[in-house]
Amino acid sequence: MPEENSEHRIEDQVEASEPEEAEEKKIEIEFPESFIYTNVASVSFSQLDCRIVFAEVLPNGRTFTKAGIVMPPEHAAALALVLINHVRTYEKRFGQIRLQHWQDMKRKYEPKPSEPKLPPEAPKENSPEEKKPVRKITFRDDE
Repeated sequence: MPEENSEHRIEDQVEASEPEEAEEKKIEIEFPESFIYTNVASVSFSQLDCRIVFAEVLPNGRTFTKAGIVMPPEHAAALALVLINHVRTYEKRFGQIRLQHWQDMKRKYEPKPSEPKLPPEAPKENSPEEKKPVRKITFRDDE
């Protein structure tokens, strides 16, 4: 139950919108009366939506499904960006998170401070432009 004198709000905005509606809107979402505990999630995508199921796995291996959410893929991408930003902020304040998969991903995808940022090469004359490489980030479920 929240304290009477404190107001809890989610400061980040995670709102999927069409490109022509790119104007940022400030929204405030109050924290709910109660929260669920989860230590595992399962994610699936279809062409139209993203589904995330949150559960709790006990030390004896029993699993209890707690909640599920469905959202459009654009909202899932926006949520991923907000979560990554908050995890980075957390690590700056409290130290690195001891999840090896997270540390491996950071090393793989974050540029090192000592590496200079090179300008992109100009396309060669009389040749089709090459496709830019796409970074693919995959997460695996450890069961």
